[in-house]
Amino acid sequence: MSLQGVCTKWLVGKGFGFIKPAAEGEQEVLALADRLVGGSRLQEGAAVTFDYDDSEPKTKRQREAKAQGKRIAATVSGPGVIAATQGASMGTVTEWHPGLGYGFILGTDGSRNYVHGSAFNGARLQIGKTVMYDVEDVNHKSGRKVAINVAGSAVTARGGTRGIVKSWMHHKGYGFAQDINGVEVFVHATEVGSGWLMVGRELWYDIREVDEDKEAGADDSATKKLQACNVSGEAIRDASHPPDLSKGFGKGAKGAAVKGGKGAVKGGKA
Repeated sequence: MSLQGVCTKWLVGKGFGFIKPAAEGEQEVLALADRLVGGSRLQEGAAVTFDYDDSEPKTKRQREAKAQGKRIAATVSGPGVIAATQGASMGTVTEWHPGLGYGFILGTDGSRNYVHGSAFNGARLQIGKTVMYDVEDVNHKSGRKVAINVAGSAVTARGGTRGIVKSWMHHKGYGFAQDINGVEVFVHATEVGSGWLMVGRELWYDIREVDEDKEAGADDSATKKLQACNVSGEAIRDASHPPDLSKGFGKGAKGAAVKGGKGAVKGGKA
């Protein structure tokens, strides 16, 4: 049964906010941008309808909310959800940090505008390409500008498969992710902006089959490796903040054997 509430706060540039349930005695609920139906952010003070997500927290923000006794909204709809629209300003993407989920847009007027991944319906932005956007002030003292309603050729659609990072071998620059059906895919560092992946965290990707070199004496059946492409998600970490390998970071971080090997399948798709 859906519940009623009001958005008490929305953090522009961070992609989350809070809902106060209408029912007396209920605590504030965490609302995430990717849970909004038909929109990209919430209007503070406006009414919304939502359900609870009581599944195991998957992201750092979700785990922090649970530790604070807050529940998480599964889906959010209603008049408080602001639909994503194409902005009126034009600019070029000059920076995008996939491991941090933000970047910057250089407007045609010379302004430098911060952009968060929650400002557009996609996985990431492509550097050097054009976007349309609106600008919102979030700190009048600093003069910081944040781009919202971002759309255009620079926006890359999110991959269609959701998985969890199973291993990452940092010194080799690759690892493996697994979807809910148990299908493992190879993930190379070049697919995450030369960054790295945190084991146990969520990842979104598309899958392609790549031919592998046959060993001597192999039969004629093709050997295919399932490889992730168009990768995004909270598991990605920026290359400028490498893991501390001296502490044995992550399963497979020091080159240990990876469950599932190379994720190869014989004769076609898994």
